[in-house]
Amino acid sequence: MPDTGLHEASIVAERLRCAVELLVNEPEQIAVTASIGVVEALGGQNLNFDTLLNRADEAMYHSKHTGRYRVTRWVDLKKQP
Repeated sequence: MPDTGLHEASIVAERLRCAVELLVNEPEQIAVTASIGVVEALGGQNLNFDTLLNRADEAMYHSKHTGRYRVTRWVDLKKQP
């Protein structure tokens, strides 16, 4: 999402995550959920696409391993002890 800050991107990701959960609301159908990782490339950082994708993937897997059905920002992973 070009020209979108981390906070705004996290809000969009959370809305997307909730929308995915609501896709299937019939009891006989398979429930669908999403775990999402969000990363931001700040101006002046020389990050290539693969680095950004790997960071988003790391954040997404953190979501899956810590309860699933959530949005994790990569920058928050770096703040953990």
